[in-house]
Amino acid sequence: MTCESCGGEEATLTEVQRMYVTPAAWDTEESVKPAQGTEQWCEPCMLHYPHQVVEHS
Repeated sequence: MTCESCGGEEATLTEVQRMYVTPAAWDTEESVKPAQGTEQWCEPCMLHYPHQVVEHS
């Protein structure tokens, strides 16, 4: 399977929602916004990039 973040081939992927983070600065407030839709990510991408794991009930 192919990770939708890095394109690497991995045996196990996790469904996540990517989060866009804008740090606070002198002229802007901090912002954390979810991307639309979900993606399949590998573990290394989940360690390095902001996201939320999608939980299915």
